[in-house]
Amino acid sequence: MSSTHPLKNNRHRLHKLFERTSFDGESVLIVHRGHQFRVAFKAANGDDQGSTRLELVPTLPPLYPAGYSPLSDGAGISAPPRMLTHLPTIVLRHETKRDRTGKRIGLNREVQTGDLIFDDAIYIESDADDEMVHALIGGAKARRSIMTLLNYGFLRVELMGAKSPLALVGLGRASLLSVDSIQEVIEALVEIAVGMPAMRFSNASAKPRPMLQAMRWSLFPSLALGLLVWLYVVITHQYMVFGSGITQATLFVGGALWLVWMGMALVESRKRSTALRIMIFSALFATTTAPLVAYTGLRVTNAVLDRSPVAVMPAVVTAKRVHNSDDGDSYSVDLYVEGIGQDHFSISYEDYLRLPHRGKTARVAIRRGFWGWPWIEDITP
Repeated sequence: MSSTHPLKNNRHRLHKLFERTSFDGESVLIVHRGHQFRVAFKAANGDDQGSTRLELVPTLPPLYPAGYSPLSDGAGISAPPRMLTHLPTIVLRHETKRDRTGKRIGLNREVQTGDLIFDDAIYIESDADDEMVHALIGGAKARRSIMTLLNYGFLRVELMGAKSPLALVGLGRASLLSVDSIQEVIEALVEIAVGMPAMRFSNASAKPRPMLQAMRWSLFPSLALGLLVWLYVVITHQYMVFGSGITQATLFVGGALWLVWMGMALVESRKRSTALRIMIFSALFATTTAPLVAYTGLRVTNAVLDRSPVAVMPAVVTAKRVHNSDDGDSYSVDLYVEGIGQDHFSISYEDYLRLPHRGKTARVAIRRGFWGWPWIEDITP
């Protein structure tokens, strides 16, 4: 945390505004109307730029965040609450054009409170049940307080987060925490906290999303594995394939993978408040991952699974090239093999030096390929 907390120079005024204030490291602890808040500011790019976070500190009953439960020795509460389950966090922020687009096309689903002014201005982002959302922000004072905080310039209000039942997050201006505004900000947070019911769920948890989980567990490892294998075959120039057959197959297999992943994302994200964002992210990610996984998978399996005999054949060198760039030179060669055709290959510097000049003949060890695409096992002068 920065040593220039916006409130530290106004200790005396803070003491007059609130029941109790203290400085805990780089945070300010404020107690108001029986509720304790931790106010943190992290500076960046100058004293007036940074991130702001205000958190309600979980204390004794009646207020616990959902998913928290007090530790007890049987005779009573003996320690602060701890998190036992992970319930969906509820994020409240200004509604954007993208949110409205997602709702208009039937992709996003947002809980409506029945308060038209609030529903038009504020977007509720969560997988929580409607009943929980209504229980937390059902009061008119709580909704007005949320709008007041966001209109101040804060980015979002978080309910039932992993660390606190109530948090306020802002970016960009230390003035969000000026001593002139902090009283109204804390008062608004207290109004939200007062309206939050005591919820001590021990067995509740977020709704399982099996397809979305399956997509995550297949998409990310696939990208990592595909990238590693791609780097290996490209850097070492392994399993070089003749012809355009692998390109056409990559388009087909990659397209099929893209459709499967996007179908899984659509089924599991539809009717969620973040559905459109998930679909956009999934589309970008799958568009990168699918062709990479398809190409590397086809190229490697075509060679690794091939059990055909090796055929050593003459290959005419039709071109040799050096490609200069800021990242270093690369090398390529065009080879013509009778009965197979001509193709362009990236080669190593060592192969470039030992291969004959244009118009001369080299010898290549070729195998038929598991998928029927001839590939080069070795090139010799």
